[in-house]
Order: sequence, then C-alpha cells, then structure tokens
Amino acid sequence: MILRCIPCLLLLVALGCDSRMAADEAERLEHARNYVKGRKDLTPELQNAILKGEIILGMFPDEARAAGGDAGTAIQRDPRWPASATDEEILEAQRFKPDSSQIHIVFRNRTQFGTPEPVSFKVHFKTGQVSRIERLE
Repeated sequence: MILRCIPCLLLLVALGCDSRMAADEAERLEHARNYVKGRKDLTPELQNAILKGEIILGMFPDEARAAGGDAGTAIQRDPRWPASATDEEILEAQRFKPDSSQIHIVFRNRTQFGTPEPVSFKVHFKTGQVSRIERLE
C-alpha cells in the first residue's frame, strides 16, 4: 500500500513545484505588462524583452527588474548618495541621473536563457545600465 502511494506523492510534489513556478511567472508577467503599459517611452525592443522575461544590455535597473522578476540586489553606492538613501532610490535614479554606483542584481528564472529549469544569473550595471549578464550555474 505504501509503495503504491510513493509515486502519487512524488507527482504531487512535482505538481506543487510546477504550480508555484507557474504562479511566480504569472506574477512576473502581470508586473511586466503593467510596467510596459506605464512606460510609453519604451522602444519595441525593450517592450518585447520585458514581456518575454529577458534582460538585455543597456536596460536600466527598473527595466531589468520588470523583465527578470524577483531579485537580490547589491549596491556599492556612489559617494554622492547620503547614508539615508535607500537602495530603491538609488535604483530608480539610474534612468534619469546615472552615477558610478556599482550595482549587481541576481535573478533566477527560466525565461532569460529559455531553460526548462530556473537558472541563476547576475546582472552587472555600469553607469546605470546593464553592461554584462553572467550565468551563475
């Protein structure tokens, strides 16, 4: 009896993981659609990349986050920023007043490289724009 239940349990676990990933992707896509709708200045190339979940060179941090979904951010601040400035303020400012802050954002998704399983990758920014995308696995 127990042996017959093991495949069922494995299937339920697998479906649970897939449904969570699907929910995460649905949430990312909803955020991306709203982001694109609110940014009338985006080029068609940027719109398509964001909606497909692909970060491309030249994107600003807010665009990369709209494309890539949830992420972990590390910032080495430009000296112009006061200690009271939040990471969000620094990231948002890069589109209008890029600076020399060292920004690295780590993402994990299936859309960047078109893989069946999520892949971790680090996005490096130079003067406020994506300069390099580094696959971590």
